[in-house]
Amino acid sequence: MLFAASSVALISGINLPASKIPLFTLFALVTFVVSAQSIVRSQFTRHLFVPPLLIFIFIHLLFAFRPSISNGLLFVLQTMVVGAFVVAFANRYSQIGMARYLRLTGFGMMGLLAFVVGYHLTQGVYTSYKLLDDPKAVFVLVPLMLLVLRRSSAPAAKVLLPLLLPVLIVITLLSGERKAYMLLALVSPFLLNFRSLSTYMLPLVLALAISAGLSLDRSGYVERQLNTFSQLAQGSTTKTISDDARSWALQHATQVFVDNPIIGVGTNGYGDTVALSSNENKAPHNEWLRVAADNGVVGLIFFAATLVWGFVGILRTRVGHRVRTADEKIVSLVLFATLLIYLSFEAFDLIVLTAFILTPLLQFLRLDPNDACFRALSVRRKSADSVPGLSLGTVSTTGDYIPTRDQ
Repeated sequence: MLFAASSVALISGINLPASKIPLFTLFALVTFVVSAQSIVRSQFTRHLFVPPLLIFIFIHLLFAFRPSISNGLLFVLQTMVVGAFVVAFANRYSQIGMARYLRLTGFGMMGLLAFVVGYHLTQGVYTSYKLLDDPKAVFVLVPLMLLVLRRSSAPAAKVLLPLLLPVLIVITLLSGERKAYMLLALVSPFLLNFRSLSTYMLPLVLALAISAGLSLDRSGYVERQLNTFSQLAQGSTTKTISDDARSWALQHATQVFVDNPIIGVGTNGYGDTVALSSNENKAPHNEWLRVAADNGVVGLIFFAATLVWGFVGILRTRVGHRVRTADEKIVSLVLFATLLIYLSFEAFDLIVLTAFILTPLLQFLRLDPNDACFRALSVRRKSADSVPGLSLGTVSTTGDYIPTRDQ
C-alpha cells in the first residue's frame, strides 16, 4: 500500500500543505526507512550498480555545483530522495510482482484521473485536462494500463478492458497529451486478440473517440493537437502559444549546447541562460537537449549509454535462472517506449529522473501481468522436487534473490 501511495503521489505532483516540497518526498523517505532492513539483507541491490548510470549521476551531480553551491546541494538532496525510493521500490517490487502492485496503484491512478476529469467538467473545461497540478503523467500511463489488462489472464481483466477501453481513449484524446496519442498508437496492435470482443470493438471505439473528442472540443484544441503530427512531418510548427514556446526553448537549448559543447553550462544552468535572455524560465521539454545543454557531450554520452544498457537488458530471454514470458517481454518493451517518449518530449522533473533511473532495472524486474511465479511458489512449497524443472531459481526475480515472505 505504501509503494502504491508513493507512486500516485509521484504521478500527481502534489506538494505538502503550505510548502513547495512534493508529497512524494515524504513517501520516499518513509518508504526507504521502512524497507531499510529488507534492502540490507537483499542481494538485489547489486544490480543497481550499472556503470554508465553511475557515471552519469556523478557527472550530473558534480556539474550541478557549477551554477551555484545551493543548486548543487539541492540536486544532491533530490537525487538522494529519488534514489532511496528507487532502491526500496525495486527491491520490494521484485517480490510482489506487477499484478499485486497494479491492483493498488491502478485504483489510485483511476481515482486521480476521475478527480482531474471531474474537476475540469465542473469548471466547464472539456479539453486540455492539465489545469489541476498538471498530473499529465497519468494520461501517458493509461495506454500501458490498457496493455496490462489485455495481457492479464484474470477474469476481472477480461471484463474491465471492454468497459474501460472507450472511456479511457476518449479521456486521453480530450487531454491533448500528444505523448499519450503516440503510446496509444504503439499499444493498439498489442490489444488485438481475435478471440476477444474488445478487438472487434477497437476500430469502432477509436472512431467514436475521435468523433466525441472533436464534437466536445469547441475551441479546436484537440484538432490542433492531432494536426501537430502531420505538420511536424512536413517540417512546420503549429501556431499555438505552447508550441511556439517549445520551439523557442528547443532552439535556445540547441544554441546553448553549440556554445558549450563539452561540459555544458552546468546541471540546471540552462534555466539561468533562459532567464537572462527573456526573463522567463522555459524548460526545453526534451531530456536529450536538456542534458546536452547542461552537461554537454560528456553527460550526453553516458545518458544515452544508460538507455542502451536498459534496452539491451529487456531483449534478454533469461534473467538469471528465470525465463521471460511473452507477456513480460511485451510489457517491458512498451514500458521502455513509454519512458523513452517521456524523456524525449517532457521537461525535467522527479518523474523523469525516476523513470530514467528505473530504465536499466527493467531487465531485472518481474513484469508479467499474470505473475505465474506465484503459482510456482505455491507448488514449490508443497513439493519442489515433484515438479519437473522447478527450482528455487524459477521463482527468483533476479537470478539470485529468492522472495521468502509476504507472497
